[in-house]
Amino acid sequence: MLIYGQKSTQLTTKALDDITCESCGATGTTDLTIYTLYFHLFWIPTFPFSKSGYSHCRNCQLTLEKGDMPLSIETTYEELKKESKSPLWSFAGILVFTALAALVFVMAERSKETDMKYLANPKKCDAYGIKTENNFYSSLWVTDISQDSIYVIQNSSRTENKSGISMIHRKENYNSEPYSIAKASLQELYETGVIISVIR
Repeated sequence: MLIYGQKSTQLTTKALDDITCESCGATGTTDLTIYTLYFHLFWIPTFPFSKSGYSHCRNCQLTLEKGDMPLSIETTYEELKKESKSPLWSFAGILVFTALAALVFVMAERSKETDMKYLANPKKCDAYGIKTENNFYSSLWVTDISQDSIYVIQNSSRTENKSGISMIHRKENYNSEPYSIAKASLQELYETGVIISVIR
């Protein structure tokens, strides 16, 4: 379930000492507040995307959005809005998700290195996750090894997802006749996406 939305946070508030409230006539009672809207994903602030603000009279409680502000306040509003910077924490999601993506990439590269190492030195009872011609997934079980070949039995079951390979990797599913694959071709089969994983 994807949880996302938007929230706001206050950036700055400035007292407008020389402004007279058009509602109550009090001078020096108006504050100008700038806030930012930010997008969040799973409640983690991801990035700010808009800044806005309002003026508020502490005497009569008159609150004005930008479109309703008199020119004397709107000019200060634009200046304060330009000066106000979004806090670094409002970009936290970008940093978190970038770090997670980098971690996933590193783990995938390490997994690939391990798979290539296993394919260069196959052992009996290894299993290879494979992608079939009709875009299903299955597996091969190594039953024997000679000097230049391995002998495998193909799994009689298949799955629609890569993650399902471990579920069908059961001894009773390997019930066909074994056939040989040249050791020299194993890494090429991996690079071309026929073999997608090694289970040892």
